[in-house]
Amino acid sequence: ISEDFGHLLTSLVMLLVVVPRFQPEENILDKKTRPGGFFDSWDLRTIVVVMFLFADAWIGNLLLRQFSGVTRSIAKAFAIAAVYIISLVYAKDRRSNPALTLVAIMVVQSSLLYAFVR
Repeated sequence: ISEDFGHLLTSLVMLLVVVPRFQPEENILDKKTRPGGFFDSWDLRTIVVVMFLFADAWIGNLLLRQFSGVTRSIAKAFAIAAVYIISLVYAKDRRSNPALTLVAIMVVQSSLLYAFVR
């Protein structure tokens, strides 16, 4: 319920604070018309991250429709731990933190135990 309340609050702020500031004839991508605008610092990486966040929310809602909220939370925790472990392999300048690595492995192990013992 708290996540839904957060989405509702964010939507209300966007609707009542952000949207009225835009004028229909205004090109929000034009840096001369709107210097320091919201989209000025966006590049391809930002768009890819936003698309992944949309996909994450969509898949999370599909999981919630089929399974419980606990299963969705465990799946998200597993995904975060997996991303951390994979980042240790691919990032050349990243030093591993033994405590954080242990926690990530414990999350993966707990997720697998929940999935198979349940």
